[in-house]
Amino acid sequence: MAKISAVVVDYDRTLSDAELRPSPEALEALAQLKRRRGWRIIIASGRPISFFLSHERMLSLADAVVAENGAIIHIPKDGNTMVFGEDLSEIERALSRLGVPFEAFDAILSVERGAEGLVKRAIAEAGAEVKVEYNVDTLMILPKDVNKLRGVRMAIELLGVEGGFIAFGDGENDVELMRDAEFGVAVANAADEVRTRADYVTKRPYGEGVAEFIRDFLL
Repeated sequence: MAKISAVVVDYDRTLSDAELRPSPEALEALAQLKRRRGWRIIIASGRPISFFLSHERMLSLADAVVAENGAIIHIPKDGNTMVFGEDLSEIERALSRLGVPFEAFDAILSVERGAEGLVKRAIAEAGAEVKVEYNVDTLMILPKDVNKLRGVRMAIELLGVEGGFIAFGDGENDVELMRDAEFGVAVANAADEVRTRADYVTKRPYGEGVAEFIRDFLL
């Protein structure tokens, strides 16, 4: 762990509880880690930045929030927010024509995973250069150069972090983070692909697993 100076933690089903609420146990463990070791805390998620801006405790803990799967970086200390990516309005119109429900965030689109065939058709009709990433039960339609790892690397650079990071995650969009991390931790409820790639799988699920690993190995 000598080379590590940051923790990158996914939100849904990792920093959250089973109902997708912030896990007090995980937040407290991360806060203790930050106080004792001085490591930077980066929350990296597919959720919109508005979700995190409404949660004061997470904002006070995080040195950076990488939202919308890397399309948005927010630095709570100075309130600076950066948005990356291209306009996805043509795909929005194509999805609407095909009757596919979707959520439009600031820079990405979120669709139920069961609509994958129609999503691919909509992208083809729009003639858009985008990519689709899986995140457990949803699909995220992203600008072609956007991904969670790229957003995390940019956040690390902005924070001036030297050294590597530990990554906590549960979904397919966390696999790249695991590959780049000095050490990857999958919570017990993680997808098989994530569990296989991780260096360690916790005994407990969700935020309880994050707290378990921090208490047992980092504090």
